[in-house]
Amino acid sequence: MRIREVLARDLTRTARRVSEARGWGEPPRLHLEAGSGPDFGDLTCNLPLAWSRSAGCPSRPLAEALLEALPARPWWREVRLEGPGFLNFFLSPVGLQAVVLDVLRRGSRCLQTGEGQGREVLVPRLRTLPRTLEQGGQFLDWEARARLLEASGFRVLREDREPEPAPPVRLVGQKSARPWTFSRLLETLGQPVLVFLLLDRPGLLDLDQAHDPTLANPAQKVLYAGTRTRGLAKMAADQGFAPGRPVMRSDLEALGTPQEFGLARALEELPWTAARAAAQGRPRLLTTRAVALADLFHAYYNHERILGAPPAVTRARLALTQAIQEGLEAALAVLGLQSPERRA
Repeated sequence: MRIREVLARDLTRTARRVSEARGWGEPPRLHLEAGSGPDFGDLTCNLPLAWSRSAGCPSRPLAEALLEALPARPWWREVRLEGPGFLNFFLSPVGLQAVVLDVLRRGSRCLQTGEGQGREVLVPRLRTLPRTLEQGGQFLDWEARARLLEASGFRVLREDREPEPAPPVRLVGQKSARPWTFSRLLETLGQPVLVFLLLDRPGLLDLDQAHDPTLANPAQKVLYAGTRTRGLAKMAADQGFAPGRPVMRSDLEALGTPQEFGLARALEELPWTAARAAAQGRPRLLTTRAVALADLFHAYYNHERILGAPPAVTRARLALTQAIQEGLEAALAVLGLQSPERRA
């Protein structure tokens, strides 16, 4: 189980025990969210606030009772009670290690969750190849939704349909006046860039941004993060750091900088973002999260020495880099992006 799943189970069981002891009634459904910033925890829960009215107890004493009865776990260095009843959980070094190990263990399946519990869901599929840009956007959206639902544990059934009326895709930029078709844009921009940008900003395609090969282009930012992680792995192997066995917790003990905790927080959130994108039918949620993870990685790459650090530090940082690569590649795969050729 992922640490978020264990925490949800702990909170649910604790709430029921406390309720039985104090007569507070059935607790409401639990919701865990990523903290809005480092000062607000890596995970946060508003259960005391949501439960307060039906329990007939002020939210803060209710939260204190939950915290007192909650089992201790090594993944949290601190649990804070904030405001009227928010429970904020902060990752410990052991928690950081657990997140990285979980991603490495799952590999290409690291975005999969069981949220759907095998329930059937119907997703349309275009019967013919898209011709217009609007049909292309519709095609990409339906295909991404299907893959997201499958990753979230749903059994996806497809129904072939003719193209339906779709919202227009507005082109902006210097070349926007040209009569662009979907196939022409695919040929000009390349499949990964066009797919990412159309999913990231439905209804709008900035051609100047799409043609930009720098990290100002969000698609290039994510793709180049993958290139960098693969390049690091190759250079590490050339220097004798190729792993001869699976990564273990002891290999990660050198991790612990603020940037490394930020990367672990982003990796922990990735599968749950995919699950929300599936539930809401909004692939953009995952593209946004992928860009955020890539941003964090590029800053980390530019700030920290990965190769050339002491051997224990290098091994730990290479394992973190591998986890980032797994997470980004899984996100790109579920969004339907074809792997680009590696850059030199």
